[in-house]
Amino acid sequence: MDRKDIEMQVASRLAETPLESDLILSLFSSSLFSYKRSSLVNPFPSHFMDFSKEKNWLEIQQSFEKIPPVNEITNRTLQSMPLNSLLLLDWLICGKEFEIKEIKFEEYIKSQKRLKFNSKPSHVFEISYKVSSEKNQIFDDLSKEHSVEYGFHGSPLENWFSILHNGLKNKFQSDRSLYGQGIYLALDNSVAENFFTLGNNWKHSAFKAKVGCVAGCEVAKNPNEVQLVGESKNYLVVSNESLVRIKNLLVFEGEPKRTSNKCGMILVAYLLLLFFVAFMRTSYWKKLIGGPTVANRPLLL
Repeated sequence: MDRKDIEMQVASRLAETPLESDLILSLFSSSLFSYKRSSLVNPFPSHFMDFSKEKNWLEIQQSFEKIPPVNEITNRTLQSMPLNSLLLLDWLICGKEFEIKEIKFEEYIKSQKRLKFNSKPSHVFEISYKVSSEKNQIFDDLSKEHSVEYGFHGSPLENWFSILHNGLKNKFQSDRSLYGQGIYLALDNSVAENFFTLGNNWKHSAFKAKVGCVAGCEVAKNPNEVQLVGESKNYLVVSNESLVRIKNLLVFEGEPKRTSNKCGMILVAYLLLLFFVAFMRTSYWKKLIGGPTVANRPLLL
């Protein structure tokens, strides 16, 4: 494809899926600027690698920084965008093995039997993997052999770019997990909400400054590889990652906590009081009130 074709492709995708594209850029930003980026930016665009497959982190970060807010990208913006930034944008929003579509919260809860939100998600997205995807085909075959359960998984924001592309992996789980190695999913979504944290979002995002995600996942319940654990039997531990497919992404938004300025206000008020007392002891104050200064007045005990 030449540059003009890429510009047209990107413009079409942004027009069709502006919020969904913003989400992908936001998740990528969290991974790209994480200190763990070497393992989180997976896949990695080949045009930011040299002949020895060495990843050029500085170049990809600089190229990403030049991508403007989605709602400000026009045909003219795309024409003037640096080529590396355009290629990166095209790779991010047009080259995926899955599609993301926002659905209404009311539509989502109708499809679920048990939902107990501690806080309502700001957005709910449906994830559809392409039929040609090998992982999708494997899950479809497994789901024909076993019943399918729906579970929830929470994870830090920086993990989600890789998770959406590669699926949930055992490597994201702690070796000290209570019920052994595996992918942990809660049958109760409110439990999964305890396992995600609000992370710093892409500075140009239409979402708020802090964002967190919980995935709603389909699980093909092979009894040899899926355990129902916990005192209330409310957790699934899956040892085979092929048995899990992400179906929904619940996005929670928040603002960064603002540091209280109460102490600062008290300090300023105290300094103003000291200044006022000192001023009352000057000759200027005496002239203003037409009487003796505070220093010359008798103390009343």
